[in-house]
Amino acid sequence: ALFAEYVRSGMMGTRLPEIAALYRRRRQIMLQQLEAHLPDGYDFTHPDGGMFIWLTGPSGVDMREVLAASIQEHNVSFVPGCFFFAEQEVAKQHLNTARLNFTSQPDENIERGIEGLAATLRSFS
Repeated sequence: ALFAEYVRSGMMGTRLPEIAALYRRRRQIMLQQLEAHLPDGYDFTHPDGGMFIWLTGPSGVDMREVLAASIQEHNVSFVPGCFFFAEQEVAKQHLNTARLNFTSQPDENIERGIEGLAATLRSFS
């Protein structure tokens, strides 16, 4: 009902372009930070839209362990990729992946967050 009212009021037509521009800028900041700071052996998607970047690390890196260290050492969080797969065997194949959200934090937090994440990843490489 709230969404219907939002669309009916016409606010969606004015807010949606603003939100898309904001997310586009934040995505670009995260991509630039990843390019600048990630250690060798890590790769990531370059999405045309959406709200997430998918990070893939070297085989043998367990992003669940990286997450715990990243939170403790740098107060940086992400979602390990294995959590997005229901089948145990498929999830095990994605232990070295992570989903990074660029929409929920201001620019400076994205910059600091990727620097902290990269520092944590270096300790696991």
